[in-house]
Amino acid sequence: MADMLLKVDDLAVRFGPIQAVKWVSFTLQKGRTLGIVGESGSGKSTLLWALTRLLPDAATLNSGEVWFDGMDLLRQPPDRMQALRGTRISYISQDPMTSLAPGLTIGQQMIDLLYREPWSKREKWQRAIDALDWTCRGFVLPKCSFLATFRSKTTGLFQLNAEWQRRGL
Repeated sequence: MADMLLKVDDLAVRFGPIQAVKWVSFTLQKGRTLGIVGESGSGKSTLLWALTRLLPDAATLNSGEVWFDGMDLLRQPPDRMQALRGTRISYISQDPMTSLAPGLTIGQQMIDLLYREPWSKREKWQRAIDALDWTCRGFVLPKCSFLATFRSKTTGLFQLNAEWQRRGL
């Protein structure tokens, strides 16, 4: 299917004797959104770690296939996966309070994600500011929030920051 972005078939992950993910299958069409919902400990994060090939050493991928835009992700070499992560494949942690480094400014974290881009530091800052402006349209946010550390944000802005990550990154 030409419009298939992601296909996961019978994915299973174990941590020793514990079956953390049991034969998960789903498809995602280009331009669509998929939410992964479940109780704490139900395997949501483990599933996403498996999709991005970032499983901890204690985990074992028992079975399954993961196809992304026609590529078999489970058979890609590590350097190819590293190039895909953060450019074509990424995910946002379920807890927006832990999604950003609390001691760094939001702006610096956005700039850090652009390290592969050939733009000057000034261009990277401008693109990051533009992305934040686009994400925050409809919200009244001072420009200084871009330079504030994530730790200094009020609870109400955590969801906004998670949305900023979803759209801007």
